[in-house]
Amino acid sequence: MKITLFAWLVALFYCFPITLRAEPVQPIPIFEYHTFPPMIVSESRESGLTFGFARLLNRSSKQFNFQVELQSLPATLSRLKNGEPAVVLFVSPIWFDDIQREKYLWTEPVYQLRDEVVSRKEVAFEYQGPESLLGLTVAGIEGYTYSDLEPLVQQGRAKRINFANDKEVLKALMRNKEIDIAIVNSGPLSFYRNTMTLNERLHISELPQGEYPVRILVSKALPSVFSYIQNTVENLPNNKMWQDMRALYLQR
Repeated sequence: MKITLFAWLVALFYCFPITLRAEPVQPIPIFEYHTFPPMIVSESRESGLTFGFARLLNRSSKQFNFQVELQSLPATLSRLKNGEPAVVLFVSPIWFDDIQREKYLWTEPVYQLRDEVVSRKEVAFEYQGPESLLGLTVAGIEGYTYSDLEPLVQQGRAKRINFANDKEVLKALMRNKEIDIAIVNSGPLSFYRNTMTLNERLHISELPQGEYPVRILVSKALPSVFSYIQNTVENLPNNKMWQDMRALYLQR
């Protein structure tokens, strides 16, 4: 009886099955402590800039699976200090006591942020440097540092009232006439001006209280992740998904 070559191949296949092993996908946590718009718009729907950027990273990666973990700022700082491998999106080295960029790996700047000086339109205020804050009551976020304001508050030459987030800061500015101005990050401000219908009621100073680039922080334990993210950041100007996210969350 003749056995064809095809029959031999079929027999070999069943006798010695070949198992194709895919490379395991490595889960990479993204620590997010900005649990408010535009970073997090809805946790249940996974909408917001952070969730969107995680999807952007996952779309082009077969090696990593980026997963957003919401937590407080103290928890983020503690876990990073303990050496846990992680990524933190859109932050400044100054916020993590790493001005020299030696503790963590930092990408090139992703975009610019401004700490806007906001007032009610009927008492429009133009910021002209620290001295222009003398005698004012300023609304800000608990735990945030405003470099021009802090020395004046410590000297008793200005007053600061803290709130939990940018939305609460803006609400307080509009309802509490004892608050002269508020310092609000440009990202949340762009989002809330529309959702809170504040466009016609707010005045934004031409000069911000501060302006700085934000980057992506990567633990030193993740050099290959850093290389992938750095390459992604370098190509963002040509990435339509990123341009759509900027238009949706940062340029309202």
